[in-house]
Amino acid sequence: MYQETFTLKILKVLSEYWTRVVSLDIETDTRDGQFLIGERILGLSLACRDEGYLTQSEGVSVATFVLEEDTDEAEMQMLQKVGEALDVVRPLGVLGYNHRSYDLPLLSMKLERYKKTIKPWKLVDLIQQSVPIDFIFVLRKMFKERSLRGVLQASELSDLPLVRQKNLISERFDDKAQDIYHLWMEDLDTFRYYIEGDALNILLIAEYIINEGRFNI
Repeated sequence: MYQETFTLKILKVLSEYWTRVVSLDIETDTRDGQFLIGERILGLSLACRDEGYLTQSEGVSVATFVLEEDTDEAEMQMLQKVGEALDVVRPLGVLGYNHRSYDLPLLSMKLERYKKTIKPWKLVDLIQQSVPIDFIFVLRKMFKERSLRGVLQASELSDLPLVRQKNLISERFDDKAQDIYHLWMEDLDTFRYYIEGDALNILLIAEYIINEGRFNI
């Protein structure tokens, strides 16, 4: 069995508890080109289906949290709000794209840093107890695309109400961090739209897989 197929089988199990599954995306300040060194979290989005039919945008709630200023205090306050939002969902699973390699480890670092100051217990639950479903390799194999930007253009997904917002930032790796930071500094509405899109898109693509019964690669 391929590991990607095993991941999809776990997704099938989680599909029975779908209102208890969240899709996660975070954006950070990595202009220095370094990762997982405690870099500042600029924004975080959570998408979750409350009601409605799978693959439709109606019935999906997206909660977005944006850093108000580049300080530890503001970051702590933002993470506290994220924890409060998670307390409502009490997620059993967390979806993402490369989040096992980056988003979740970074959140663990932040919780370790701030654990004496804030008590975002539901963030702890998200990291330590929720089942992570990372779609990076699943989608690469399923759609033969190396990036999420490419996956969003796949003809099979053309009927999904995806947010095709990747053109807002450069495809060049060296420029991406600068573009994201610029959006956070200069255009918060567009920044929110960008991170909401990534969270919503992964949720909808997961629902497409569930609807189509594509639990084997």
